[in-house]
Amino acid sequence: MTRTLIIILASLVLVGCATEQTRFGKGTNFRDDAYLKSGASNIQVLTYAPSNAQVLGSVQTERCNYDLFSDNATFEDLTNDLKVEAFKLGGNYIFDIRYSNAPWVGSLLRNCWSHITAVAIAYKLQDLPKKDEKIKSENLKKEKFSVGTAFFINDQGNLISNEHVVSGCKNSKIFFKGKEYEAQILSKDEKLDLALIKTNLNSKYFIKISNTEAKQLQKVVVAGYPLAESLGVDLKFTSGIVSSLKGYKDSTLIQIDAALNPGNSGGPIVDEKNGSLLAVANSGISSAQGVGFGIKNTSLLSFLNANKVKTDLNKLFTLGSSDVLKILEESTVLFYCELKV
Repeated sequence: MTRTLIIILASLVLVGCATEQTRFGKGTNFRDDAYLKSGASNIQVLTYAPSNAQVLGSVQTERCNYDLFSDNATFEDLTNDLKVEAFKLGGNYIFDIRYSNAPWVGSLLRNCWSHITAVAIAYKLQDLPKKDEKIKSENLKKEKFSVGTAFFINDQGNLISNEHVVSGCKNSKIFFKGKEYEAQILSKDEKLDLALIKTNLNSKYFIKISNTEAKQLQKVVVAGYPLAESLGVDLKFTSGIVSSLKGYKDSTLIQIDAALNPGNSGGPIVDEKNGSLLAVANSGISSAQGVGFGIKNTSLLSFLNANKVKTDLNKLFTLGSSDVLKILEESTVLFYCELKV
């Protein structure tokens, strides 16, 4: 029986090696480069669908490696394939990407050394409804404004955000509960990517900085204003776990699997149970799912100490430690400014 199985598998391998087809089968490497160059590469990948999105349908792709000595397709290859298919449907976003690797025997049955499939949902954003807000999300154009997130760290009107959010700013403001407030940049640290902001709004609610470091598998919640120019200026949340205690070649960062998109920068990453701050949202990777980075609370404390800003690590939230949603809603703001020409 074993001998028969070996003969069958050997036959499949020989058939696979002899098949003269494109290395990865369907994919951008041989057929769809023109689509990528003409706009598909601009399609954004999200992990949620906005309520005003028009769902266009499911898109899928597959990659089949016929050559034992060639590199396997990467998730980035598959993501590009999905962007191409979404672009053909007229979409500008994809979400809910799911990858599937065929078992080794399953790949051989397809005459492949490896076989990977991916599916996603393509959608197109409709025009945003008009709102009576003082700040209009459609006016937050990337070429004119820098838009990000900030949060209160004490009851003295001090906020924290990223240096790259406030860099090159003039006429800085925050938007909180339907009102605008002037904002002043007190200090910036380009290396740590942290910025200290001051407003004349002395909010009695703020986020406590944890006096312990994050741990792997710790559950976290991220608050912020991702893609505010498209998705609106209401506060949004994502959740996940701490994946790693260091970023890419950077021990000042933690890695999380919660979604981070443009606009999340500078937002709080807090413990899911008590709302204490573990990190400051820093960046994500557009070509990868579930990879985001935050600046550790220890680095933030060093930054605050250097700027002689007091934080009471022992003080409990004025709202209590159980209502994390309320803590984030009362402490997180939209930061935006005009960019200097």
